[in-house]
Amino acid sequence: MKDRFADHEKRKNAVERSSPVVSAVADGRRCALPACGWLPVAAVVVAVLAAPLWGASAATIHLDADAAVRRALEVSNIAAAAAERVAGAASGVAEADASRLPVVGAGASIQRLSGVPDFIVSFNPSAPSLNLFPDIRTDYGLSLDVTQPLYTGGAVTSSREAARHQLSATHADERATRAAIRLRARLGYWRAAAALASVSASESQQRRAARLLDDARALRRAGMAVEADVLAAEAREAATRLAVIRARAAAGEAMASLRSLLHVPDGSAIKLADTMPATVPPGPKPLSALQQRALQRRPEVVALEARIQFLAAQREIVRAAARPEVRATARWNLARPNHRYLPLKDEWNDSWAVGLVARWSLWNGGRTAAKAATVQAQKRALEEELADATRRIDLDVVQARLQLTSALAAVPASDVARKAAAARLAAVEDRYKAGLATTSDVLDAQADLAAAEARQVEARTGAWIAEARLERAVDR
Repeated sequence: MKDRFADHEKRKNAVERSSPVVSAVADGRRCALPACGWLPVAAVVVAVLAAPLWGASAATIHLDADAAVRRALEVSNIAAAAAERVAGAASGVAEADASRLPVVGAGASIQRLSGVPDFIVSFNPSAPSLNLFPDIRTDYGLSLDVTQPLYTGGAVTSSREAARHQLSATHADERATRAAIRLRARLGYWRAAAALASVSASESQQRRAARLLDDARALRRAGMAVEADVLAAEAREAATRLAVIRARAAAGEAMASLRSLLHVPDGSAIKLADTMPATVPPGPKPLSALQQRALQRRPEVVALEARIQFLAAQREIVRAAARPEVRATARWNLARPNHRYLPLKDEWNDSWAVGLVARWSLWNGGRTAAKAATVQAQKRALEEELADATRRIDLDVVQARLQLTSALAAVPASDVARKAAAARLAAVEDRYKAGLATTSDVLDAQADLAAAEARQVEARTGAWIAEARLERAVDR
């Protein structure tokens, strides 16, 4: 009897070497939880399933949740696209501002003319004739024009306001994009950490099942157990092997998603700082304070408010078309010949002109009113969307806060449950070795411990996932 467990360590080591997906790297740190002895001692290095093994020279990327967020924002094509849209909107502001400045243009021309008879006038027979329009075959010209808007019915001012509101809306859209990326990065990180913890838990279950199978076979050889006990242990051991396979597949998928999100090259390894967090996030602030912050800072609200103001400015731009427009003009001309000089001569002469140009569209068939009504309807539609967004944001904050509160409450309960299940399994195994418990008793205790471990993983990683969702809900 005392030698029936002799080969247990050999089987344990074989099982521990059987994982191609997850490996723990000991760095001297111990788990801060008294109930997580089944977890890796330190951080975890992960390779995607079926990926080739890399050499010692392969780069290793060390990640915690904050580092994952930073990298996701740095490499995201969506974030880069949002930044480019902001740059485009800023250029639109510069364009609108330039509309109040004068427009200066320069021109040059040269043309070859067909021959015409000279137009010669003689006022006195005793005086020489005067050639008013000589046959000049080449015409040259240089000009400089300046136009300055003086009054546009408010179109310039409204255009500048509209461009600034559009820039504000685009900035808010970029913030919303970056907030969504931050949430995806945190969720991806903690889901990967939870998947790795599940792999570790599954491997611990497999080791316990293998130990039970060894014990059952030893007892069967000693005549202290029946074949049914061995078969039950074999079934449990096979089930735990299947659970390990599934956990590794889930971990591979989670890590593949994280690698894709962070643009990690195939030749680089990822080392996560957490598999089972030793700490939990702090409790949430009062609901009213969170809702107030969300309504003030959520980029969706800011974007809708800015677009409402943009449409209000657009309506004024449309209405400005029905008002008079006055512009000042100036022109300097250098020509050869200059047609303001008579008689014409094939030589350079300059001239200038200044003036005012007024234009007023008195009637356009109702086009201005129809366009203004269209913009006003779009503005009212956005106001309704803003009211709905406000309601949904309030609900998001309520739900996210409840999720975090529930997750935090579940953590100590899951820790106690896991500790109690581990203690019960140890007691049942001692009784089983002494012949005072059956194989079914051990199987039941192992199942209880496996469920407790899964709940502990879910509770601790779920608390950080709930915290990430609350941060997104209040734009923190």
